[in-house]
Amino acid sequence: MRMLLDTNVIISALFFEGNERKLLNTLSRNGGLVLSEAVIHETRYVAAGWPEGKETASRFEATISKETMIIAKSQAQPNMRLAEPLVRDRKDAPILAAFLASGADYLVTGDKDLLSIGRKDVINARKALEILSKTAK
Repeated sequence: MRMLLDTNVIISALFFEGNERKLLNTLSRNGGLVLSEAVIHETRYVAAGWPEGKETASRFEATISKETMIIAKSQAQPNMRLAEPLVRDRKDAPILAAFLASGADYLVTGDKDLLSIGRKDVINARKALEILSKTAK
């Protein structure tokens, strides 16, 4: 099971205990983690605003395993025309385009706009953990 994580999920995982951290750790261990270059860049930028954020983001990047699928901007770009009409906020189009390019099973986000686009494969961290729990049995 492969899941692309949005920046907000990664930031929550890095700075808080909870479902997002459990999900990131689980996907990192089982090889199901999918990221986009844009998400990695945005995570670095957002984390820099937190105390010790630059160090935390650097540690996160150092732990990205060889099994992690990383979607380049050039891979996501052809899907922008598909993604843009689906999102209210144009800033969400690159993450949806990366998801479409990745072939991942799910896009995991905390973004209410993305969660409301009506796709069953766009879910929150709690739902992602439930799905992983069911498939592990």
